[in-house]
Amino acid sequence: MPYEAEPMDEVDPVCKMEVDPEQAHDLGLETEHGGVRYVFCSKACRAAFVAEPARYAGVEERPAL
Repeated sequence: MPYEAEPMDEVDPVCKMEVDPEQAHDLGLETEHGGVRYVFCSKACRAAFVAEPARYAGVEERPAL
C-alpha cells in the first residue's frame, strides 16, 4: 500500500495556532485577501482578520517574487 502523507496544517494569522485547512474549509473558517487564502481556528479570529486584514496579512507571509 502506498504511503499517504497527512495534510499539512496551516497557521491562523491572528493567533498563530495550527489549523487543519480541510476542517477550516468545512466550517467556513477561511477567507481570501490579496489573492492568498487564510484559514482560522475560530469565528473570532476570522472576524478579527476580516476587520483588519493588513494587520495580520504580514509581509513575511507573502510569496517572494
